[in-house]
Amino acid sequence: MRRVMNAALFCAVNIERIRMNPTGTPPLPDVHEDTEPASKMHLKHLAESIQELWAKARRVSDLLLQVRAENAQLKTRNAELERSEREIKSRLEQREQELHKLRIELVQLQSNGNSIYSKEEKDELRTKIKELISKINSRL
Repeated sequence: MRRVMNAALFCAVNIERIRMNPTGTPPLPDVHEDTEPASKMHLKHLAESIQELWAKARRVSDLLLQVRAENAQLKTRNAELERSEREIKSRLEQREQELHKLRIELVQLQSNGNSIYSKEEKDELRTKIKELISKINSRL
């Protein structure tokens, strides 16, 4: 490691000696006038890059706000749908309970010999059935 550092230092010192004038002073930069416009161009380019970056950051910020607003709307819609689902499930359970009760009543009525039809309705049905049978027999 020490050898590498010594070699690097040796090269740097020799390069400086080569650059120096015979008087021992460092040479004047040949491109002094060119570096100022170049640095101004770099600064201008840097300023433009920063402006582009800020514009992109603003767009990202706007998109983020838009996505957050949309997310809030979706959460609200989701809550509404969940509430609606609970209400529908509750109504369904009530109707299923009513249906179950009606089925039990029907079974009890049928087991007692009672029918869901009254005597009058039974008589009307019997008459209609007899009429239909007579019409079928007359056509045969």
